[in-house]
Amino acid sequence: MTTRIAATGVGVLASPGIGREEFWRGLLAGGRGPSKVEGWPLRPGTPSLAYQVPEFDAKKWIAPAAIRRLDRTGVLAIAAAKLALEDSRLEAPPHRIAVVVGAGGCGVTTTTGFHRRLVETKGADPNPMAFPNTVPNAAAGQISIATGITGFNTTLVQTGASGEEAIALAAELLAAGRCDAALAGGIDELAGMIHFALHRLGGLSPSACRPFDCSADGTILAEDAGLLVLERMDDAKTRGARILAELAGCGRASSPAPPLAYGPASAAAAAIRAALADAGLAGASWVNSAANGASDARCAAAIRDVLPRAAVSSVAGACGEGLAIGGVRAAATVCAIAAGTIPPTAGLSSPAFDLDLPREPRPLAGPAVQHGAGTGGVDIALAWRPAP
Repeated sequence: MTTRIAATGVGVLASPGIGREEFWRGLLAGGRGPSKVEGWPLRPGTPSLAYQVPEFDAKKWIAPAAIRRLDRTGVLAIAAAKLALEDSRLEAPPHRIAVVVGAGGCGVTTTTGFHRRLVETKGADPNPMAFPNTVPNAAAGQISIATGITGFNTTLVQTGASGEEAIALAAELLAAGRCDAALAGGIDELAGMIHFALHRLGGLSPSACRPFDCSADGTILAEDAGLLVLERMDDAKTRGARILAELAGCGRASSPAPPLAYGPASAAAAAIRAALADAGLAGASWVNSAANGASDARCAAAIRDVLPRAAVSSVAGACGEGLAIGGVRAAATVCAIAAGTIPPTAGLSSPAFDLDLPREPRPLAGPAVQHGAGTGGVDIALAWRPAP
């Protein structure tokens, strides 16, 4: 990467906690684990667990009148954006800030409910309040409305790798001079329809998400919102910003795969190699893996191929598998580099793979690779290193 990119702020709402400091403490402690689903109906016979964001008062960030117009995704998006901006103490004109959001489903519950009502009433009784939330880019738009940001605004859909893709694009926009700062990451809700579909496909665990463990029997869905503030390194230094980590390289790979399946391990390995090459790195000390209890074998094979001596962990044990979990994974990576600590994989008691899998927090002194994987055959890796 020819232009150096700094991460100067983190806005995160995930099962371990809300805000950078609470989230990081919760992640090191192993998270809160899954809990009984609240807020949407379950189909009979489906698992009743999910990784949910702790209760919070949305009025801290959003006016009560606006909350009534928003769905869950919009509330999470605005809260994450304002947390990230506050954390970074960003100083940039609104028209020079980009918003790049990665999403997996983004508003599926609102969208399906809106269209169901149209069908049931034969189009006679649409809900105009719900309609603005039925488009995939609603969350990115709501962020701009709530913050006054008027720069480049887009939404990317790459399922589990959406957050990584958003961060990679934001870095490219900064390098090209299209913006002076960017809010980038992933946001998505829990959706009953997707929960039921994954259950029918046999992908959900009935008890817990245990990446890399012998007892892993599937993943568990999560709601997630993780946004970073990214700036050019020189600009961040000039304004005296606190630099949490440097984004040093990005790598992408795609491969033929069925819509709800991952590609071969070779594609994941190719993305990791490309990120290291882009960063000019010969290796990394830690891999923040995309393993989620269902994709562990391919992730392990890719890591053994490229970085066999690196420490490896996955935040999915503490956070679950969100449809845009890459934003939360990025928040964890940046926090780990800033703290100089590798978080362990929650729920790991009996490792199933010949990898260095820490079960307790461990010092992190070098660069890290974050791997995101999406069903349908997409892999994206980000290489990070400590701030200069």
